[in-house]
Amino acid sequence: MDDDTIRKALNTHFKHEKFKSKLQKRAIREISQRKYDVLVTMPTGSGKSLCYQLPAMLYEQKVTIVFSPLLALIKDQIDHMKALKITAVSLNSKILKAERDAIINDLKLVTPKTKLLYITPEQAATNTFKVL
Repeated sequence: MDDDTIRKALNTHFKHEKFKSKLQKRAIREISQRKYDVLVTMPTGSGKSLCYQLPAMLYEQKVTIVFSPLLALIKDQIDHMKALKITAVSLNSKILKAERDAIINDLKLVTPKTKLLYITPEQAATNTFKVL
């Protein structure tokens, strides 16, 4: 994935003109090229979330899975994505069965609407998640 495509996606999907730092830009470039696993450790407020959110927008028919132990953080992330008109959902113990079924059905599609799936470690250990 070239820098111009990444920069356009940054502006189109996230309404940013530039990256917060060279490290953020490098992490996003490496993740987007999909050649290596990437571990990002940066301080609070430095733009770690964008390091997985932006690459999620670059590929059709792909869902990015985000593991997070905190439901409050998951809710904040999903609310932010919805404000940007990016489809993000969560599988967690607080959602109703009908909502869970709708999410699972979407994830099974060839081209799911969901771009980001936030999940708690406990839900990741369930049979429902394992069969996805």
